Amino acid sequence: LLLHAGWAALCRHCKLRCVHGRGPAGGAAARRGWDVLLEHELASHPATLAAARACCQAMGLPTSEFDANMADFTGAARRLEVMHDDAARGFVAFRDFAHAPSKLKATQASVVGQFPSRGVTALFELHTFSSLNKTFIPQYKDAMNAVDHAIVYFDPDVVRHKQLPELSASFVKEAFGRDTLEVITDKETLAQRLANVPTENHVLLMMSSGRFGGVEFSPAPRPVTS
Repeated sequence: LLLHAGWAALCRHCKLRCVHGRGPAGGAAARRGWDVLLEHELASHPATLAAARACCQAMGLPTSEFDANMADFTGAARRLEVMHDDAARGFVAFRDFAHAPSKLKATQASVVGQFPSRGVTALFELHTFSSLNKTFIPQYKDAMNAVDHAIVYFDPDVVRHKQLPELSASFVKEAFGRDTLEVITDKETLAQRLANVPTENHVLLMMSSGRFGGVEFSPAPRPVTS
């Protein structure tokens, strides 16, 4: 984030296009995206933004300009990246790279804090070697407790490909320590579950360092209720 933040601020100061940002600068969506991203990153690395600010200051960029430029910076790709935003329905879907237990907690806390009046569904994919390792998974205990609906997905074929011990849905559910946790192990069920996510007054948060087996979220057209 330090490099992305510093580079974005300098590019804006020099009126250059920054290829590290996501989407056009400015606007309510960009500002909201930065607000959430900032809270998320500072939860894990409190000195990150201050370090980027100090670097830019050392290179001659006034701190006042850094602060002003950062208001429109939407961050690095796949860090609370907005996949879908429907203001009329009060719905937004985020994609995030979070996969470590601490990152899961920080990301969920940021989203819940940003949208306190909306329901939140969080989906997390066990994808990395460590996250699919039976000896590591217990470290995810209570890591999916901040949201209204929590889902964990993993592909048994990926587990076998990585030559790791077989995982069961019951083991994963117990390790996360949430009775209402949904554990999904096939792409068809995952696609159907995503299709059933509410798209009014709701937030969908998809967290993974992978691609959910190629399953994408695509909200079906629905009329806005009054």
